[in-house]
Amino acid sequence: MKAVFVPKKIIDEALLTPPVAGKHPLAVFKAYLETQGVPVGTIDILENHEVGRFENMTEIHDRAADLWIGISGEITFVVGGEVIDLKPHPQGKPNEWRGKEIKNGTEYAVGPYEVLYIPGGVPHTHFGNGRLFIIKIPNLKN
Repeated sequence: MKAVFVPKKIIDEALLTPPVAGKHPLAVFKAYLETQGVPVGTIDILENHEVGRFENMTEIHDRAADLWIGISGEITFVVGGEVIDLKPHPQGKPNEWRGKEIKNGTEYAVGPYEVLYIPGGVPHTHFGNGRLFIIKIPNLKN
């Protein structure tokens, strides 16, 4: 595999998508990486610019890592620790799990231009108010 550079114009084009609360695919960004031979699962933007904060259920995905890149605002992640009430994914996704919360995890506050990598199999959840890229990296060893 070769090194791949993503030019600013690709990022700028991906960010032209108007901010809307929730998680949305970034087709331009993903298509560019795929043409370069980069093995990515999904590339989304996660955002919440409403008053208050959003919260996500605790999740574990055994066959993909997450690469989070802060764009604006601040999102707090809780990573590792013990998952309370762990169950299979409610939509039946294989190798994915959900839980109520994490106890004794490590907190990371991700702001603009900061990056957090979470390996596959590691529990995590997040909350806050901001905008981030989320790149799912498939576990190529399984």
